[in-house]
Amino acid sequence: GQTVGQKVLVSCEDPTPTPVNAVAFATFSGSTGLWLLKDSLPTPSIIPTDNVYTFYYLPYSVAGQTSVVFEVKASNDACILLSNMAVDSSAAKIYEVVLGGWGGSSSAIRKSKDSNAHAYAFPSTPAILSSSAFRTFWVSWATNTISVGKGTTVGSSVIMSYTDPTPTPVTNVAV
Repeated sequence: GQTVGQKVLVSCEDPTPTPVNAVAFATFSGSTGLWLLKDSLPTPSIIPTDNVYTFYYLPYSVAGQTSVVFEVKASNDACILLSNMAVDSSAAKIYEVVLGGWGGSSSAIRKSKDSNAHAYAFPSTPAILSSSAFRTFWVSWATNTISVGKGTTVGSSVIMSYTDPTPTPVTNVAV
């Protein structure tokens, strides 16, 4: 694979980064999703998500990991939540990765759920998702940087990246 940071479309640095302890998945805005997690979990899992802005957490620890690889089948608004807690709480500090949001036209990394006020990466990504076929992506939270890319090789085909000077350790995965 390539080095994280190569072929980056959008990048920025966060002066007050959020620690990451959990990962969750959701779909909304008229879309349902089917998520396939194979290499990132102890047991392969298929997780369906409804057209509801609710994140699904998995009870697996990701302590010592710095990335997750997944496949998703959804028409738009496939969301991944990186959090310092494994529960949906107002006390949680989060990063939200949106793939194919805004009607399938754009993607984003932001520091709050459903708020463009804290969007730090916002590339145009038309047709990044498919409602009829699984698409493979990875999310990495290594070395103070939240990065997102296509394929199974973490660090290759980077779509967007956001550098946080004070990162949070990731210890849980949730879908």
